[in-house]
Amino acid sequence: MGWAGRGQGKNPFLSDPAILEYLDCRTAAALTVAVPLLQRARAMTTEPTIIVVDDDPGIRESLQGLLRSVGLQVKAMASVPEFLKEGRPDGPACLVLDVRLPGRSGLDFQRELAAANINLPIIFITGYGDIPMSVQAIKGERSSS
Repeated sequence: MGWAGRGQGKNPFLSDPAILEYLDCRTAAALTVAVPLLQRARAMTTEPTIIVVDDDPGIRESLQGLLRSVGLQVKAMASVPEFLKEGRPDGPACLVLDVRLPGRSGLDFQRELAAANINLPIIFITGYGDIPMSVQAIKGERSSS
């Protein structure tokens, strides 16, 4: 996509000689300020994405269907490596993350995100929760056991 579709990149009003020929200094100055502001506004109005990471296909598909039914944009993935390969979407996002995943737990992934200074809201889900696990998820700490 070009400048208009993404709200990013060069300011076409100030780089196209044909357009510049018709602009006076005040209009050019206004566009110099307005276009970057519009680009930032477009970036802030990007639809939020809910990223569901769960190894159980039934849970993953059910959550994806439920969230889409209320108009949310959803990406569903089976594992943390799949999320890392896909990458974080542009714009606002939230993780719905299973606590118990094969290979790397959701709690371990939470700590890795925090250590990398990646601020991404996380909603934990699990079929095997207990009080210490809940406290650990809230605090984002390593278990002492």
